[in-house]
Amino acid sequence: MSKSRVQSFEFNELVAGSAGMAIEQIIKVIENNTAIINDIAVGVTQSSEGTQQLTTASERIASTVQQVSSTAQELANIAEDLQNNVIKFNVNKD
Repeated sequence: MSKSRVQSFEFNELVAGSAGMAIEQIIKVIENNTAIINDIAVGVTQSSEGTQQLTTASERIASTVQQVSSTAQELANIAEDLQNNVIKFNVNKD
């Protein structure tokens, strides 16, 4: 084998080894990025679920406030009716 062929072979071997190491590093980076992306996806899912729970809780609070408001109005009407009846009773008493 000629000296230039040996040198060419050695150079190709060196390049192939470097390329192999570069590919291994790229694979590690890709795996790391994939893990990070998966963590982000889990975080987004959890955040979405939390937001949905907050929305549901807010809707329940709004419904409860509406019920309390309606009940308060009913109680005010009952109190007014009671007051009118007491006035009638007091007027008839004399």
